[in-house]
Amino acid sequence: MENIDKINANKLKADKALKQIVEMIEDAIILSEKLGKHPLSSGCSCMACVTQKKRMLERRVYKSKFLL
Repeated sequence: MENIDKINANKLKADKALKQIVEMIEDAIILSEKLGKHPLSSGCSCMACVTQKKRMLERRVYKSKFLL
């Protein structure tokens, strides 16, 4: 019975975490719709700004046209 209780407790924690993540994403989408198009700002957590920040942090690999 202890194993089943542990499994159920872990499942509840995972469900709660998933629910929080989904709520955070929904709030970011609502904020993005409310603000509309705006410049990137450091304090903004709307989906548009988060996506732009993510793209800025990604390492980009450019293919050179010339071989050395």
